[in-house]
Amino acid sequence: MSIRNTFTCGGLFMAMPLPVFAQGEGESFFDKYLPIAKLFDSPLFFGVVVGSAVVLLLVSLVFLGYVKRMEKRVDEWGKGKSDSELIRLLDSSEVGEARAAFAYLRRHGGENTIAALIDRLQEQRKEGRINPAFIYLFEDLKAADAIPILQLIAKGKSRVAELAERALERIPAPEGSAEKAG
Repeated sequence: MSIRNTFTCGGLFMAMPLPVFAQGEGESFFDKYLPIAKLFDSPLFFGVVVGSAVVLLLVSLVFLGYVKRMEKRVDEWGKGKSDSELIRLLDSSEVGEARAAFAYLRRHGGENTIAALIDRLQEQRKEGRINPAFIYLFEDLKAADAIPILQLIAKGKSRVAELAERALERIPAPEGSAEKAG
C-alpha cells in the first residue's frame, strides 16, 4: 500500500461522521452527576452526617454510663457474699440474682472461685443438668484447672458439650504443659 492510498483511507475515515458526534446534543457527564455532587456538598447532607455522628456519640456515652452504674451496683451487691453463696446463686430461679452473681464472679473470681466452680460443676454433671454459666465463667476467668472436666463434658452431644468444646479452644493451656508433652 502506498503512502497516497494511506492518506486517502485516512481522509475517508476522518470525513465519516462518527456515531458519538452524530447523536447531537445529549446529556453530558456533568449534567447527569452534578445534582448528586451538589447533594453531597449541601449543608443538609453535612448536617445529617455530622448530626448522626453526634447522636451516636451521645448514645455511646449514655450506654457507658449505664454499664458503669450496673457494675458499681453489682460490686456493692456481691461485696458481702462468699464465693460459695455466689456460686449457689448462679443456679437461682430469679434471673436478676443469677446475672448479678455471674457478673460479680466474672469480675472478681480468683483461684478459690475456680476451685469451687469446678466442684459445683462436677456435682451438676452427676445430677445430669449443667448450667452453661459455669462454662462461660471458666472461659472468662481463663481457668486452666477446669480443662479436664471441660474435656469430659465436651465428649457429649448436647449444647453444653458444644460450649465446653469452644471454651477449651479459648482457655490457654497451663504453663509447663508443653514441656510435659515434649
